[in-house]
Amino acid sequence: MKLFGTILAGLVGAAVLGTSLVGCGGSTIDPSGDQSYVRAIHLASNVGAVDVLAGGATLTGNLSPLASFPAAGEPFAAVDRGETTVIVRPTGTTTNAIQGTIDLSGGDLVSIVAAGAGEVTPGGDDSYRLIRIADDASELDRSRANLRVLHAAIGVGNVDVYLVPGSAEAVTGTPVLTNVARYQVSALQAVAPGSYTIFVTPTGTTEAAIRREVTLTAGYFVVAAENTDGAALRVYGTAELP
Repeated sequence: MKLFGTILAGLVGAAVLGTSLVGCGGSTIDPSGDQSYVRAIHLASNVGAVDVLAGGATLTGNLSPLASFPAAGEPFAAVDRGETTVIVRPTGTTTNAIQGTIDLSGGDLVSIVAAGAGEVTPGGDDSYRLIRIADDASELDRSRANLRVLHAAIGVGNVDVYLVPGSAEAVTGTPVLTNVARYQVSALQAVAPGSYTIFVTPTGTTEAAIRREVTLTAGYFVVAAENTDGAALRVYGTAELP
């Protein structure tokens, strides 16, 4: 099994968290403090529910496929800053499916995504991996919806992403993101709060592979294009910012 992280479009990589991890789902984010704030997202295929360990301590147990901890809409969990180790294993076992290391900076919002299918597919390398998505909380525009898009669809080539205001049935305008490779994370986008239709298309086309209507509030969001249970867009985020 290949375990690795890649640095992509703004801080993506394999991660490990520290032993003195504190699961404070209701804490207020302090960008100047000694803590980072994490969310674990389970997009790995063919694994089932998993336990996520950080620095030897359990961050969350029995996390269902496509779920996150803390859940979407809840504040991030507070952890001590510094280098840590993250392990993802099937619930009830001691077999590590994914493992990696990461440096957490104080004030960062960090989404740690377990992704992949554990194999090389016809579309390329879909081995299991940890993807780290990080942003400095103090630099986000608190009046807007701050979002990053992750391409985590197994066996799918590069894609374009369209963000169309309101309810739309067809792609219009120009893509906000182009030629996003598999397991790559987009640059940070800051858009006005409101209702949108998000389209994901094969690069260079306007034929939607995935379509979803969303309402984005002011806050911070990760939008994941994935296909572990049919092609879908999953939105993970929170309105609570410093």
